[in-house]
Amino acid sequence: MKTFITCMAVFISACSFSSKEEMAHLTALRNFEYRADLDDEWNAYTSIENHFVGDCEDYAFTLQRAIGGDVFYVIIKQGAHAVLINDGLIYDNIHRWPVLVDNYNGKIIMKMNFNERGSLIDNN
Repeated sequence: MKTFITCMAVFISACSFSSKEEMAHLTALRNFEYRADLDDEWNAYTSIENHFVGDCEDYAFTLQRAIGGDVFYVIIKQGAHAVLINDGLIYDNIHRWPVLVDNYNGKIIMKMNFNERGSLIDNN
């Protein structure tokens, strides 16, 4: 019984350290299905609570709608990528947990502006 109570205390305290942004990221990851673009279109979905499909910038723009921040074009070892930066943390569809900007293994190239060519998709 002591072991069970200790495990529950550890579990509860671990959960309480997650910010609302981290919880939103985990929700988005759970509902996101990666699919490469046929064309270079940018989409954002109205909800992270429901299933949504796309590539890295679609994920970043959709999460941006939920938690704010800015979407950036970056270069990583695998090639071109898009990430969301919010309060010094990088969120993307590759990492389960946000990464500090200073610790991110990639080069930030430029800010991406959804309004230039994005489409909003209602998935409610």
